[in-house]
Amino acid sequence: MKMYGKRGVCAFAAGALALGLAVSGGGVAQADAAPSSTDVVGVGSDTLQDMLDFGADGSAQGLTGYNQLGNINRLISFDATADANARAAYLPNSTSSLSPTVVLRAGTKPVQRPNGSGAGIKALNLDHSHNIDFIRMSRPPTAAEQSTAAASSGVGSLEVVQLAKEDLTMAVANTTDAPALTTTQLKAIYTCSITKWSDIDPSLSGNTIVPVIPQVGSGTRSV
Repeated sequence: MKMYGKRGVCAFAAGALALGLAVSGGGVAQADAAPSSTDVVGVGSDTLQDMLDFGADGSAQGLTGYNQLGNINRLISFDATADANARAAYLPNSTSSLSPTVVLRAGTKPVQRPNGSGAGIKALNLDHSHNIDFIRMSRPPTAAEQSTAAASSGVGSLEVVQLAKEDLTMAVANTTDAPALTTTQLKAIYTCSITKWSDIDPSLSGNTIVPVIPQVGSGTRSV
C-alpha cells in the first residue's frame, strides 16, 4: 500500500490488494472520535481501514498503537464502512452500527462518510479547509485526480508512501455447488462474456451469475 497526500499522506496499493492486519471476526473499529484542529485525520478505502486502525489504536491482542503513547495530537483514521467489524456493506451479515456520516473536525458539520479509494480522494480534493490530512487508497490515484489535487486550493501535489503490497488471488470454497472454473472461464465471467452458469454447464438451467462486488469508486474493485 502507498500513501499520497496534501499536508500529509493518503494510502494505496499499487496494482495489488493491501489487506493490512485484518483478523477473523473483524477489526478494532470503534465509535468515531471528534478530531481536534491539530489531530491528523484520514478517510478512504475500507480495504485498508484495519491497518490504520491498528496503527492508531493498537490491536485486540494488546499491541500498542500511536494514540496510546501519550502523544498530544492523535491519529484519527475514519472507517469507511458503517460496520463495526469492518465488513463491507455488500457482504452478508454486515451491520450498520456506525453512523453513515462523520464529523471530520470538532465543531464542524457532519459529512457523508467517504467509502472507498475514489470517495476518499474526491473528499480530499474538495477539502479546502484542511479537515483531511491523508487518504487510504488500494489503487494509485489517476492522472486526473493528481491534476485536480495540484490545482485545488489548500490541497496541492500528492505525496506517496507505500506501506504494504499483497497480490490478488482467487479464493475457492471447500464446499460449493458452483462448477469448477478454468482460468479462461474466470476471465470470461469478469469481462462479462459469460453471464449465466448454463454457459459453463448446460445442466445449470441458465441461472444468471450475480456479481457481488465493491461499490463504484472502490480501489479494490478497480484492481
